[in-house]
Amino acid sequence: MISKYSSISKRVIATSIDFILISVILTPFMQVLERFIYKDKNILKIIEEISSDIQSDTIDSGLLIDKLVEYNFFLKYISIQIIFFAISGIILVFLWKNCTGMTPGKWLLGCKIISNSEQPITYKQCFARYIGYFISTMPLFLGIFLSIFDSKKRCWHDRISNTYVCQLNHDFTLFEKIRDKIKKIFK
Repeated sequence: MISKYSSISKRVIATSIDFILISVILTPFMQVLERFIYKDKNILKIIEEISSDIQSDTIDSGLLIDKLVEYNFFLKYISIQIIFFAISGIILVFLWKNCTGMTPGKWLLGCKIISNSEQPITYKQCFARYIGYFISTMPLFLGIFLSIFDSKKRCWHDRISNTYVCQLNHDFTLFEKIRDKIKKIFK
């Protein structure tokens, strides 16, 4: 059951683990998508094309930007990022809802997302939480850091989604077991 509210440090570590895992899983798919969208015209090839057209050693930044605009590079880049964040959101919402409020990172650290009403979180709360991540992080992570002053250690995305993250009450999390073994090795 619940022992206390989860600390900001555990939550940041858990979220970092989750985004690293999602990035590792999605990278091959995103690379294939990138090749399809850019049609083998990545930024290095565009720079090579421009520099082959110019005889000097320096590249005119205005010419580079014109070429990038000509290839719709920025629009394509933004499209790829939107696709990445949409797929990431689908994965996280699925995990939060179907794995009883836990992701791999939260599971490793013994954390769980719970509704303010002490019930499992709904899909609506999961979606609001994911959108809330962007709201929390956009102003220099202010929505994350302000959780230090909240009695329930809630970030802005917790408040938006009417959730909080608790520390599960069991002897040790996997993370703590690994940490203790490392401490024993270096003693």
